[in-house]
Amino acid sequence: MLKRVYDINPNYLADSLYKYVYHRTLEYIDQTNQQIRLTNQQKANRGESNIQSESPGQTPLRIVEGAGEFVLGIVPINSNENSRRQAVIINGLAGCEETVSLSGVLHSRGEFVVGYWPQTDRSWQDVKRGILKCLNINPPQPPLERGESDNNTLFLYIWGRVEKNNDDESYLVLGDGVRISCFWLQKQLRNSNMRQQVIILDFPDAENDVLNEWVEDLNQQVNKSQCIIASSSLQFSQELVKILGNAQHGLTVAGLVIELQQRLKITTYLSGNAIDILLPGEATHTIFDANIFPYKGLEAFRQQDAEFFFGRQKLTQEILARLRDSSFLAVVGASGSGKSSVVQAGVLPQLATGKQPPGKFWCGCFRPGATPINALAQVLATDGKVDEMEGSLHLGAEGLVKWLRRRVEPMVVLVVDQFEELFTLTAEKERLEFLNLLLGALRETSDKLRLIIMLRDDFIGNCLEVPELEVLVQENLMLVSPNLQEEEYRDAIVKPAEKVGLKVESGLVDVLLDGVQEELGGLPLLQFVLRELWEKRRDGMLSLQVYQEEIGGFKEVLENKAEDVRRRLHGEEESCAQFIFLELVQLGEEGKDTRRRVLKSELLGKKYGKEVMESVLKKLSDARLIVVGGDRSPLTPLNKGGTHQQEKVSLVVGGNLSPLAPLSKGGTHQQEKVAFSQESLPDATTPHSTLEDNNNKKAPLPKWGLGGSLSQESLPDATTPHSTPEDNSNKKAPLPKGGLGGSLSQESLPNATTPNFTPKDNNNKAPLPKGGLGGSEITGEVAHEILIRHWSTLRWWLDENRSRLQQQRQMEQDAKKWVQHRRVDDFLLRGVALQNAEELYIKYGDELSELTQEFIEAGMALRQRQEEEKRLGRRRTILGLVSGLVAVSVFAVGAVWQWRRAVVGETNANLRAEIATLKPRLNSSLDLEVQMEALKLAQKLQVTKDEAIQKQGTNLLRQIVYWEGRKEVNSLGHNNDIYVLAVAFSPDGKLIASGGEDHTVKLWKTDGTLVET
Repeated sequence: MLKRVYDINPNYLADSLYKYVYHRTLEYIDQTNQQIRLTNQQKANRGESNIQSESPGQTPLRIVEGAGEFVLGIVPINSNENSRRQAVIINGLAGCEETVSLSGVLHSRGEFVVGYWPQTDRSWQDVKRGILKCLNINPPQPPLERGESDNNTLFLYIWGRVEKNNDDESYLVLGDGVRISCFWLQKQLRNSNMRQQVIILDFPDAENDVLNEWVEDLNQQVNKSQCIIASSSLQFSQELVKILGNAQHGLTVAGLVIELQQRLKITTYLSGNAIDILLPGEATHTIFDANIFPYKGLEAFRQQDAEFFFGRQKLTQEILARLRDSSFLAVVGASGSGKSSVVQAGVLPQLATGKQPPGKFWCGCFRPGATPINALAQVLATDGKVDEMEGSLHLGAEGLVKWLRRRVEPMVVLVVDQFEELFTLTAEKERLEFLNLLLGALRETSDKLRLIIMLRDDFIGNCLEVPELEVLVQENLMLVSPNLQEEEYRDAIVKPAEKVGLKVESGLVDVLLDGVQEELGGLPLLQFVLRELWEKRRDGMLSLQVYQEEIGGFKEVLENKAEDVRRRLHGEEESCAQFIFLELVQLGEEGKDTRRRVLKSELLGKKYGKEVMESVLKKLSDARLIVVGGDRSPLTPLNKGGTHQQEKVSLVVGGNLSPLAPLSKGGTHQQEKVAFSQESLPDATTPHSTLEDNNNKKAPLPKWGLGGSLSQESLPDATTPHSTPEDNSNKKAPLPKGGLGGSLSQESLPNATTPNFTPKDNNNKAPLPKGGLGGSEITGEVAHEILIRHWSTLRWWLDENRSRLQQQRQMEQDAKKWVQHRRVDDFLLRGVALQNAEELYIKYGDELSELTQEFIEAGMALRQRQEEEKRLGRRRTILGLVSGLVAVSVFAVGAVWQWRRAVVGETNANLRAEIATLKPRLNSSLDLEVQMEALKLAQKLQVTKDEAIQKQGTNLLRQIVYWEGRKEVNSLGHNNDIYVLAVAFSPDGKLIASGGEDHTVKLWKTDGTLVET
């Protein structure tokens, strides 16, 4: 009590101290008696006879009578009491809107250090560690200091859904499908050093026997003060916050129980001493900041964000009204218009919780992706048997109809988000099969099924090409405007902040309203600006000064943010970021580019090393420019509050650091080191795991992981040569059917892991997808298409690479078609297309997927085989021709030889005749004509090989040369001692020109007559 007085006023008057002690004594006795009466009532209900007596009234003795005003001063005690009051608030399915208010009251009025789940920087898989840390199990509790009492107090509030497994064991279902057993929680409470425990179980719609079971199992009945309150009322959290908020002079657990019993039906257990929930005195003046981001930035709102979704109430009601009268609704709008947000955060929570219309609906939401039937199976298989569900759906509409008829809910709502993916990512065969499945089931179960599709307005034409879908879309179309009314924008700005205890400066609201109304479809930009302001909040306020000094304007904020992130990248990181963004953009006509989902494993397997790629992906994701994670649509549908993918949030209370999420000096979250090894923690967070008695042993992983993905143990040893699924002695789970995001059939698996595997060795079997088989495969995508439109650097990157990217994407589609047709050669590239692909392969091979590379390589291999076959054909043709020619040649040689012989004989005969003709003329005269004929004869003699003729001709020529009566015709009329150097005929052959050493040129007639010198 001295400590409490000192906290209120360290210099307390003695008389005032007496009055304080007097009133507190009366309050304490009254509160103690309340606790005793409730405990006695509890014992009486159980038939117990050991009833406890109530405490009599007491009056403290005044010991300073007549002393006047006497000031008491005390030396401050080294107190650690605040750290001994721990509160853990678990908003298990993110569907309880009052949890933030509850956290604020506990902090300000109860001086609790509050930890909140879900947290911004931690996964639901870590919730166990957070609970254990606050339970203060390890290390052992230090000895009490002077002035302290053993009043370590734990306040644990859990809002979630309870389910039972086939063994009738009860589990608490939290976000992401995480489960915690009652047995595990009981064990941790028993081992806790917190001597005073307040456990509040808010389980909407749970049956009474379930509440009684949990209350009975969790009570310790040992030397601890404990209060357990359980309720299944939907109004429980609201009434709890009202009672705590209206309490004037502190509140004990007994007082809380009495107040609740007057308003609601609850199940309780009390033991030990009275426990203060709210402390007497004025509330602390520290600012309560829940550290929960109420704005989504560029991301769409999801079901778990319903409490922060404002501005679309009118549209939400219109959609709900349309669903009352129609089994199908197409919600259509431009990119960034908010169609996904209004359905998921506006419509679905009201349907799932039974607010409008009355009666809870079963709701499931998914994106079709490349394998829409598998994506649907992931949502429907609430028992984790995705492969069985997918097999049933592949049978056609009948399989889905049977599932629908088995549901106990009055209505099932299926939502297909980003319906346009059927036309951009899904092959035609799978698309038609999926549409036949959905529309067939809708025809047969219009009384049970409501189907909602969210579609970009530029894909309406694709829907109209499907006859049955055309009629449905035209008759049930709901257009979503990208713009809001001013009051709706104001609600979207102010009310989410109020939900988490923040204020928005009025001047800032006016500036943001002006900015968003000037920007067509500026709602995503508004959310992005608000998220940036939330990151820079000061003293619980979003201020105009911060906006003007640090944000830089409404239109510039996105460009500035993206460029700031890009400038922080160094060296190879910047080119890697460019590669990532180019991969995550779907090229459209006339520059209307959109987002494109890509498996993270495909990005890692390409141009850049894993370390660089992981680093850049994290930086871009932390900056919220891209989204990296599993399919953001919930894998487990909403039901009684619904489980689904959770946004992670954390809590910081008045500068006091929550033990769940400590902050650094700069206000950023640090990862708290927990003094528990992974082996020491029971694996309660694994879906479907058994937690009866962990004994510090981890429960085995389920064969089917989260969302239906395969664990490593469940895969046959396909990497061992000649192994088959049947060879597994451990009876591992068979490979499921389907494709990316789910599973494959065994028949579709190639022997790609065996040594010396080549594309020809797969017997026309499809390859394993690079990303693996699991439905929880991690993907990446641009956070919002407004980033594509507003970031000039990204636009420049796209324009510079558009032609190459279009060619590359087309090849990717061709490669997929090749695989779909069992890799037959008819679907390989040829001619110019193959030449272009080969050029791309050489220049950008490290940016192509493995499938695309294999596709191009197969085309080149086919071309090589065809060219080789052509060469072999030509060789065979030539050999045939040569063989024929040899035969013909042998026959022709004889004829040629005979002909040649005849020709030689004729030539020799002519030579003999010429020799005979020249001899008589030699004896008479030797004119120029005779000499010319002799020269011709000399030339002909060089041809013949007849020695006799050569001898006769040679003798005749000697006589002509050495004839005594001949003239010196070699001088051609030049001086006798001058040689003729050159002779030439005129073009008409009638004149001869001669040039000699005497430097003269003479012209002659052909008969030797001199014409001119």
